[in-house]
Amino acid sequence: MPALALVERVETLRRSEPAQALDALEAGFAQAVRRADATTRGLLWRTRAHVLRALSRAREAAACYARAARWYAQAGDAREEGRCAIGLVDALMYLGRYAEARRAAERGRRLLERAGDRAALARLLNNEGNLWHRLDLPERALACYRAAVRSLERAGDPRSARMIGTNVGNCLSLLGRCDEARRHYRAAHDAHAAAGAESEALTATYNLAYLDFLEHRDEAALAGLAAVRDEAAARGIPSLAALARLDRAEIFLRMGAHDEALAEARDAAGACAAIGLRYESAKAGLFGALAQFRLGQSAAALRGVERALAEFDAEGNQVWTGEALLGMATLWWKDGNPRAAAALLSAARRRFDDAGDRERAACAATLHARAL
Repeated sequence: MPALALVERVETLRRSEPAQALDALEAGFAQAVRRADATTRGLLWRTRAHVLRALSRAREAAACYARAARWYAQAGDAREEGRCAIGLVDALMYLGRYAEARRAAERGRRLLERAGDRAALARLLNNEGNLWHRLDLPERALACYRAAVRSLERAGDPRSARMIGTNVGNCLSLLGRCDEARRHYRAAHDAHAAAGAESEALTATYNLAYLDFLEHRDEAALAGLAAVRDEAAARGIPSLAALARLDRAEIFLRMGAHDEALAEARDAAGACAAIGLRYESAKAGLFGALAQFRLGQSAAALRGVERALAEFDAEGNQVWTGEALLGMATLWWKDGNPRAAAALLSAARRRFDDAGDRERAACAATLHARAL
């Protein structure tokens, strides 16, 4: 099959049936690459990367995006090279390779600004915002998302601008602006549904359920997340199903339902680890460890917190490293060692300060004073 026909065939399957899309691509990929020029090789490798990313195979996807970018650079096509950064930033983010992701975003922005491709620039800014959001820096993320919206509006694409509302809503919810967030989520859901983007519409539904959690409507949140989990599993969206499990674990933990929290956290940790979501797997491990502590399993809890702490520290996530230090301080405090707890709380405060999270830093400082 000619390369362009192969790409067209794969693109018809990629969003709805990514596993079938990969099968179709594998059947003709090697032959198509051999016969292609540099530009077409870039297209083939980027298509392969898109499919792998849809299957949550981030490591392979990142390698394919990088390879596609090199072929486009060899062909002298700066615009298409810049567009490769859109998926590359996303894949690197999920791998916890944040410094690489920031460098890829910076280079991609330069190329796309030079090419004048506002739509592609908006998509890259959106993924750059996701990177900052993952690092628990919602104000920086919000700046990227709003820049993406402006770029799309200037490109004459208001519907796509509304689709970014899910991500704008995520930042607003973290900043305590829940009513604004809900409006963005609903507008994003309707825009995605109208475009036939079912997985993106389901993501907006997931965020509405998480908003119930933030506003302490725990039973509604649990029911909404369970529905999202089941639909995501049925549609073959493992990342969203795993996130719904993770959030349910956090809700059960807050409710004091520690057996349920531990079971959900274990399921979430396994599901996240299976698709390479190290950060989310570490969060699930931390939630599970805190549930174990409440259930009287102190030794297992301490081991779990230590594992989560090592993972967050390796990823360079200051906020969740601080959260893990807080969890460990709690264990030592309850075990009758306030001096060790105070040292850990001081370390947690420094992490929050480094992340610019004044609220968490103040909380850690207050606990530190009580532990002395």
